Amino acid sequence: MKLNKKWLDQASQLCGEIRPEDGVDPRLLSKKTRRNKSDRKCLQLCKRVERILSLTLGGEIVESSLHELVISQVELTTGGRQLNVTLTPAVPITDQQYDDINAALARACGYLRSVIAQSINRKRVPMLTFHLVSRKDTQRA
Repeated sequence: MKLNKKWLDQASQLCGEIRPEDGVDPRLLSKKTRRNKSDRKCLQLCKRVERILSLTLGGEIVESSLHELVISQVELTTGGRQLNVTLTPAVPITDQQYDDINAALARACGYLRSVIAQSINRKRVPMLTFHLVSRKDTQRA
């Protein structure tokens, strides 16, 4: 008789039914799962970049069309090489203004990246990708 078969026979005599946690050290069951350290660091970086961009877009940037943007979300892509920034205008905009804001963001991308580089402690600064979500898109979802 194999060891597993012996254990099952003995366990069935000692208890009414066998469950998945039977045979596992109870000290291991009570340990909490820890969140990965890299996840915490990524979240810290995203929050820091969100604060930096909010301050920069709110006042330091020259283009007035970017002053009315609110940062909805900042996500770090896998590998940490790119930051996806989702922006929402604070006031309703037309299609022409939508295109103008996208062009202004493309022009300001280098400056915003340099501001982020001055504020964070990383060897390489992630590339920035902006996604402008209009109020109409958010109301549909």
